Amino acid sequence: MIYGDSGNGKTFLCEILRGFTDVYHIRVFDYRDSPKESMTEMKEFIKNVTGCLVVIDNADLLLLDKELRHLICVCDKNQYLVIGREPEGLHLRSHNFKDLKFEDNKFTLVDLY
Repeated sequence: MIYGDSGNGKTFLCEILRGFTDVYHIRVFDYRDSPKESMTEMKEFIKNVTGCLVVIDNADLLLLDKELRHLICVCDKNQYLVIGREPEGLHLRSHNFKDLKFEDNKFTLVDLY
């Protein structure tokens, strides 16, 4: 899980990963793309796809859906990169939380706790 304030590069990171979806098994979801379709599409994707890195940008909004949160929590078929300002409710341990920093033209992930 990556936390961060507005404007620190979280969505930029997602756009970089979106550029690799044809090369690697990566799928990027963003609530802003199309809220209702994103939610339905993500649920079906999680239920039916294995071996994928699922990137969820603006997760604060998508994870308001209880069924979607449950699917992500119990899914062991995929890896998840959850990005948001303060996404909660996934029952993660403290070592799973990172803060995205941008300094000297490079991004780094720093342990949040």
